[in-house]
Amino acid sequence: MKLPRITQQNFRILLPGKIAKASAMIADYCHCTEIEALMRFYRSKTYASLEKEATKFWWMSALQLFREYQYEINEAN
Repeated sequence: MKLPRITQQNFRILLPGKIAKASAMIADYCHCTEIEALMRFYRSKTYASLEKEATKFWWMSALQLFREYQYEINEAN
């Protein structure tokens, strides 16, 4: 059985669960609502990288995405 190939066109089906879990961790970390955390994540460089199949961020777990986000915001300060 041949497995489907992950491409820019189809990798987005993998993202909603990871984004939701990472956003919940961001909400706890930043002491904000999950909606605000989701918006913060969508505006981040981490999410910009996640949107591109070539970066392979889609392969990361929600925890790894959260840690990448943490690193990003800590570097900005």
